[in-house]
Amino acid sequence: MVAFVAAALAFVQASSVPAAADVRARLAAYEQRLARTQSPDPAELGDIARVVIEQARRSPKFAVWTEACASTVVPDSDTCGPRLWAVLNRQTETRAARAEAASALVARGDAAAADALADALKGTPASALAPLAPILAELPAKRAVPLLVRLSQSSSPADQGLACRYLGGFDQAESRDAIRAIVAANPPGTEPWLLCMIAQAQLHETNTPGAVLGYAHSLPPSGLLYAGSVMLQLGDGSAVQVLTDLTHRGTMSERLQAAALLADRAPDVAAVVVDQALAASDAALRADALSVERRLKRDPSVVVRGMLVDATEIVRIRAAEDIRDWVGRQKR
Repeated sequence: MVAFVAAALAFVQASSVPAAADVRARLAAYEQRLARTQSPDPAELGDIARVVIEQARRSPKFAVWTEACASTVVPDSDTCGPRLWAVLNRQTETRAARAEAASALVARGDAAAADALADALKGTPASALAPLAPILAELPAKRAVPLLVRLSQSSSPADQGLACRYLGGFDQAESRDAIRAIVAANPPGTEPWLLCMIAQAQLHETNTPGAVLGYAHSLPPSGLLYAGSVMLQLGDGSAVQVLTDLTHRGTMSERLQAAALLADRAPDVAAVVVDQALAASDAALRADALSVERRLKRDPSVVVRGMLVDATEIVRIRAAEDIRDWVGRQKR
């Protein structure tokens, strides 16, 4: 009987959200009305975007529903929290899945998730923390720093450099000590040494003008991107030019990362890269482009609006978030 009631409830919840075909029909009607009147309707477009995110929250795909549940542009549903906590607490889940669930909970303002994730990662080998570093860096310092310090103790030079990139964002004695240890353990000019010297500059341990750019010259694009972000933080006037140069070379993913850093400082430069990536056949690039588009705060173009019905659910979520942000700006 309990199983029957649960199944019935799930059916009611699923059927309460319009199907994808309904979203497509509503968007087509919106575009026809816009072409006729030349007058956008934020309320209608915003509601279509809301439905897209609510649909995604009911997806059976973990990556989709966790991202949709992490989104704050649509009022929370009463199923997101329990589902995310179930993943975080389930010891049979992969570390990556538990970390993604915790990240979504933290984005929703659930501070307890940071403590739970840190506890779950106790005893994790240093090298196994490397794929989780971007999520660890989102945690409060008291939870993030010990885990990143452990990552810095990996025997892998790549792991050490990665640890420095994130430890530089935490002005803590433990961060500084770990960065110094890596600098001392690696020959000058090697990648981990260079990244850690940039991290020291980020923490204002060196005030030599142009030092960050000097360290960055021999780094690959990922290192140059990190250097560019630190230069922006330090108010280095050459940062915008360095990042602008990076929008013209490297992979499209790297060019998008440079565009993201320039969204507030040089939006016209960033917009060129975003428009190119929005037309990419690679769904991951389209999704990343929409994240940068959101920072550009442009009115949603026909391309962005069309991505509400993209074949890839993550793309649909990102388009919906951009549009919901735009709707919020219209109300101010």
